[in-house]
Amino acid sequence: MTLVTFKNDVFPYCKGDTVDLDKDELKRVDKLVDDRNIEGAYSASGSAAGKPPTKKELLESALDEGLDLGEISDKNTVAEITEAIQTARQD
Repeated sequence: MTLVTFKNDVFPYCKGDTVDLDKDELKRVDKLVDDRNIEGAYSASGSAAGKPPTKKELLESALDEGLDLGEISDKNTVAEITEAIQTARQD
């Protein structure tokens, strides 16, 4: 399984969705992205396998999405980073 954060809409996923994709679904998404020439459609942060994302993974994902998290850094908790990401996505 691979944790993927979408930076563009790729049916059935929307920009900002973060999902854990199995190998077959990731191949389907890759084919769709290639067929439609969508550059930078998503960022993948390795295997999630049921574990929550780390601070580093969350911050990298936010950076990939171009989100402004203000004063948030790796000194904040995972919950604070997650909340800041959700707030920035709503803006």
